[in-house]
Amino acid sequence: MANMFRIFWFALILMAPLSGSGHAEGKDGPAAQAPGPVRILFIGNSLTHFNDLPTVLEQVANHDGAIRAQTAMIARDGATLEQHWREGKAGKAIGEARWDYVVLQEQSQLGARIVDGVRKMNAPDAFYETARAFDREIHESGAQTVFLLTWSHKDKPEEQALLDEAYETIADELDAVLAPAGAAWRLMRESESGIELYYDNVHPNFNGAYLSALVTGMTLIPDFPKDGGGVLTFVIAAEEPPASVFETVEIAPDTAEQLQEAAQTVMQNRP
Repeated sequence: MANMFRIFWFALILMAPLSGSGHAEGKDGPAAQAPGPVRILFIGNSLTHFNDLPTVLEQVANHDGAIRAQTAMIARDGATLEQHWREGKAGKAIGEARWDYVVLQEQSQLGARIVDGVRKMNAPDAFYETARAFDREIHESGAQTVFLLTWSHKDKPEEQALLDEAYETIADELDAVLAPAGAAWRLMRESESGIELYYDNVHPNFNGAYLSALVTGMTLIPDFPKDGGGVLTFVIAAEEPPASVFETVEIAPDTAEQLQEAAQTVMQNRP
């Protein structure tokens, strides 16, 4: 996988006035549909950009030509939120545009730590501290903070509970929105569907990105199609440019249906 830094912008988002969106804030997710698309900035790493979660969400949301969502992304391979904060690009993006939501995605093991040569889940202290700093800046901009609760490494399913606790704790503290993608991944992994979500031990294949996009869309976007809007073919950012800037990806109808059901189940069972 290329070592890349990605920033996707939409000129319309950058120029549109804040009053043009008007979506209500709240940790329980989207309120009633308001005029204009929901504007979402994603800040994370390869868990977000690998198979292009933001674009998948956008193409499902806008399936019938109505623009319900516009997304942008700042993502760098392996980056922690603390690194994004120190580099300043993410903070600049928050302040320069008009967002309804800013989605924060931490490194897959909360920054990780090395114990006897083995990468282990890190304590969440640095995650919490940086999340608080981002949350202050996000609220000052008029947006709402969202945490994308991610999934454990394929060979460490026991770490999902640690991720759940860390993300749920900080979301509760900050009264932020939680998009529980990791819960949907766990549900699928515990099922007998045989559907693979991982590209490798960490990153999502397209099935995984699709599932995460569904959960995030259902969390944030009014009228997001729970059945995927009938979209089975997607044009997403290629992982290995310059061979191709974009690539076309298809998902099998039966696979899409099972992932949609998992996403709906998780959303219905949220506390």
